[in-house]
Amino acid sequence: MVYVRRKGRFGQLEGLAVDFNRHGLALVIDQPLPKETLVFLSLTSGNIKISNVLGVVHNCSSNPGGYRCGIQFR
Repeated sequence: MVYVRRKGRFGQLEGLAVDFNRHGLALVIDQPLPKETLVFLSLTSGNIKISNVLGVVHNCSSNPGGYRCGIQFR
């Protein structure tokens, strides 16, 4: 699971990582994120949790399961 918080916002979105590499990740969420938006990510998998990872939205497109957003790590 990936939790996304946009810079300057208190709420967070929950999404599912569908692709992950050392440069960034792709996730599916229920709301679109504007391109070039600065985001803070929290990643969880089992007992492992990484918080406050800085990223920038590279692209976001509508898909049948929601929106697929590509986020580049900073």
